This record gives sequence, C-alpha cells and structure tokens, in this order.
Amino acid sequence: MTARILVRLGADAEAVEKLRDDAERLGFEVREQARVGRLPIMQKPGFAERWIEIRPQVERHKISLREAARRLGCGVSTLHRLLHSTDRPHDAQTTSTAPVS
Repeated sequence: MTARILVRLGADAEAVEKLRDDAERLGFEVREQARVGRLPIMQKPGFAERWIEIRPQVERHKISLREAARRLGCGVSTLHRLLHSTDRPHDAQTTSTAPVS
C-alpha cells in the first residue's frame, strides 16, 4: 500500500523498489494487491467445523435453518446456498479421501 501511495505522490520507481526490498528484508510480506471484501463463509475460522456438526441436523429437519444460522453466526440465505449449491464445496471436508480398492 505504501508503494501505491508513493507512486501516486510522484516518487520514482527506484525509491518504491527500495522500500519494497527493505520491507522484504525485514520480514514483511509484500503483496501486489490486497484481498478486498469478506472471506468466503467456509474460510471463516471455526465455521467449517461447526457446519459439519450442524449440517446433518438441518438435513434431517431436527433444527430449522433459522436456528442453524443463529448457531453458526450467519444468515439463513447463506445456509440455503450451502445446502443447495451444485458444486457443494463443503462436502470436501465431510467425505473421506481414503482410496477405494
């Protein structure tokens, strides 16, 4: 970000490159672009583990989507998307990866 500001302020490319090198030498991670926006729900800390526990209860209608959303700290629409997604990325964490013989 500092590099972007310096470039906008008219600093020359050599000064920007020196700052970047200094930052890397000091152990800072230098990224070209920062990620903007919210994390995907499955990448939020602890969500996937809680979802694995709650999902069977939702699918068996033991708890409502509203109750599951409250427990997970997300919206009902988010749960609805997870339950009905076609690629079902949440299944990757619940299925076994053992080879079939």
